[in-house]
Amino acid sequence: MQLVTPRRLSVARSSAICSASWAGQLLTKVTDIDMAHKQETFVARANESLQENLDANEPVIFASYGVIGAIFAFGGAGYLLDRWLGTGPWCLVTGLLVGLTVGLIVVVTAVRRSRQQHG
Repeated sequence: MQLVTPRRLSVARSSAICSASWAGQLLTKVTDIDMAHKQETFVARANESLQENLDANEPVIFASYGVIGAIFAFGGAGYLLDRWLGTGPWCLVTGLLVGLTVGLIVVVTAVRRSRQQHG
């Protein structure tokens, strides 16, 4: 018959704690790997979906930048014309309106073209 001494009890407790701790750490690592894999697949699917949307809407995206460019180009030309001629803001206003009109025409044609391509 063995006597249970405080030292033996302490060793038994620490080995039980170590094995429980080791199992807990292993379970945590397995769970972390599974969560990391799920997160990677989610991010990959999200990136793929974003790229598909960008590819499908590329003409319309460029057309929207065309609107901004046309407004700045014609508005800037009107401003410079006003400064050169010494007139009021009339060339600037006319340039902005022409730029807006040209930009909207570009958007409408891009949307029509995009609809024809994608059905």
